[in-house]
Amino acid sequence: MKLAILTMIMIACHTLLPDLPVRTLHIQGAGDVPDGDYDLIECFCNEIDCDCRRVMISVLACNTNKIVAYISYGWESVDFYLKWAYNLADAIECKGPYLDPLNQQSPYAPFFLSLFEGYVLQDKTYVERLKKHYALFKAALKRKNCPLTLVQPKRRKPKNRRRK
Repeated sequence: MKLAILTMIMIACHTLLPDLPVRTLHIQGAGDVPDGDYDLIECFCNEIDCDCRRVMISVLACNTNKIVAYISYGWESVDFYLKWAYNLADAIECKGPYLDPLNQQSPYAPFFLSLFEGYVLQDKTYVERLKKHYALFKAALKRKNCPLTLVQPKRRKPKNRRRK
């Protein structure tokens, strides 16, 4: 996969837009998957000028407050991602949902990917909401005029410069 895709930092949408709704799935009787509520936390890339049109969904088990799956999803065509990623293999990988290979997945991750593909993405209103949230997030980044980071850098004290 292209280095730019690998180094992309994904930030929870609620970091900038805390009032947006979160989709919650109630799971009951799904075999080994613990019963309970699971929030689908939308994460978008932190680069102001990037237009990747992708989301990473962090599936959060509400009862334990732990992420059980990281699902990447690109909603554009392979042709769109080919222009963005520059090779067909990466473009194909960017399109559609898949378990994000850079994040540790729980044993329940394949279940949530299957649920995301077979149920969640069938809700066209939700897919449109993802696109809208992406646009709102990118607009908020531009207003902030700097990319968000996971860790705030320490401020350096200015050096005293004396002229002799």
